[in-house]
Amino acid sequence: MNKRVIRIRQHDNILRLTWVINNICTNHCDYCPPILHNGTNHNYNIERAKDFIQRLSGHYEKIHCSISGGEPTVSPFFPEIVNMLYDSGHTVGITTNGVRTIDYWKSVAPKLSYICFSYHPGSHDPQLIEKALESAKHTHVVIRVMMDSRYWDKSLHFYEECSKISEIRTEPVRILPEIANRHIGDDYTPENIEWLFKNQMGVNRKIAIDSTKAPLFRQEKIGSSFHYSDGSVDKNANGNYLITSGQNDFRGWACNIGLESLYIGFDGYVKKGNCGQGGHLFHIDDHEKNELPTAGEICVQRKCFCVTDVMITKAPMLEANSEIIKNLTTGVKIKSEQDYKEYYKDYIRIKAT
Repeated sequence: MNKRVIRIRQHDNILRLTWVINNICTNHCDYCPPILHNGTNHNYNIERAKDFIQRLSGHYEKIHCSISGGEPTVSPFFPEIVNMLYDSGHTVGITTNGVRTIDYWKSVAPKLSYICFSYHPGSHDPQLIEKALESAKHTHVVIRVMMDSRYWDKSLHFYEECSKISEIRTEPVRILPEIANRHIGDDYTPENIEWLFKNQMGVNRKIAIDSTKAPLFRQEKIGSSFHYSDGSVDKNANGNYLITSGQNDFRGWACNIGLESLYIGFDGYVKKGNCGQGGHLFHIDDHEKNELPTAGEICVQRKCFCVTDVMITKAPMLEANSEIIKNLTTGVKIKSEQDYKEYYKDYIRIKAT
């Protein structure tokens, strides 16, 4: 790798709002922490959450809301929330395992700026491509293939099949141990790593949507430019590329989380970004008693693992090896299997029953 990213700038003045709407899911992937799929549908007052969204609509000119879970479509309020954001002039996208019916996707897709279907090789949905193709008649569709090393050949075959379909975009996803706090599904060979690196470089393709077929479709404007050490600028930047290539250590960088981003967790707590730096700002049930952030952060996270956080405006401020940054650096410590099972024993027991 001859060049390194030296600055990231978001294109538009827009709030990137991440909403982990629940922590219940129809899948129980073991590279996902049990706390994200063995919980409940909502851990906060949904009416207060709607009030908070209306408050943000009055504060920010444009909002793009990325909704995930758990499995977000398990929430009975999901269609209502999509309509609320859409009717306020904002955009909303979803990350989903696609569990809902084809008719469901046909009804909700026109008001989504994208649908990101996740393919999990350990829990294959035989209708996933059919659902993606129906949704692609109305909005942008991505299939993110989880490249679980235990099912490498199966994932690779599915990726290659999806890559032949012109109506959808296909993206391979590297399993990161920091997400689940354990080493599982990430036992890659050097050849696997090389394949992931090369194929992350070609996933920026946008699919043209026929506006006569999708009259309600509204495209999100949440792009960023990556500025590199050789003077080049990538205006159609892909955050997953930086993650896969290991360019996601921004310690000492000034980052606009809290200014260009907010995060609503499944527990109802609001943070500046997905990384959690700055801690809990307030609980969504009590949001009206609290001010919105007025400053960003100097990054002290060992790695930036969320694409949304990667794409936020940031630039170097302090040296990563400076004493102040080294003393403040935080990061996930990967647990042994014994420690993992002890830590998540209550959630694992719920799954077993």
